[in-house]
Amino acid sequence: MNTKEPSRLQIKVKAKQLFNAQLNLKGEKLQEKIDQFTELTTNNGLGSPYGGKNKDQNTDIQLGSKMIWSISISKEKGDEDYAVLLDSIVNSNSGFFNKITKENGNFVGEVTTNRDFIDKGEEYIINFHIQKGDETSVVLPIDPRLKIKP
Repeated sequence: MNTKEPSRLQIKVKAKQLFNAQLNLKGEKLQEKIDQFTELTTNNGLGSPYGGKNKDQNTDIQLGSKMIWSISISKEKGDEDYAVLLDSIVNSNSGFFNKITKENGNFVGEVTTNRDFIDKGEEYIINFHIQKGDETSVVLPIDPRLKIKP
């Protein structure tokens, strides 16, 4: 049985503002727009604030533990009319995770027990979208980093 505390990355979205923002951008410009209206927080209190560069967010995960990604709307006025949903976690299949599954709207990754991965970094993409009634935004990517600790 795994007794290690899971690592968590909570994504909070200013849904109304991001939904209504210009999202037909590409590359860095789209990332800057997403960064403006998203906040990332780990279970140890570290994170990337609204407007911070999400690609600079590094989450430490423990060898043989779990990683949990979740998403929610901010408490901004008007956000209650929106929903945010995780679509996928895209990693490089480097071996960091034995498997990644979707559970109750969150993604859960089983971290490898291979000690060769200690202190190695991983870039990956979290894809999500915003809904307002029958309207759906384009898929929005966030690109933080991971590092495995013993």
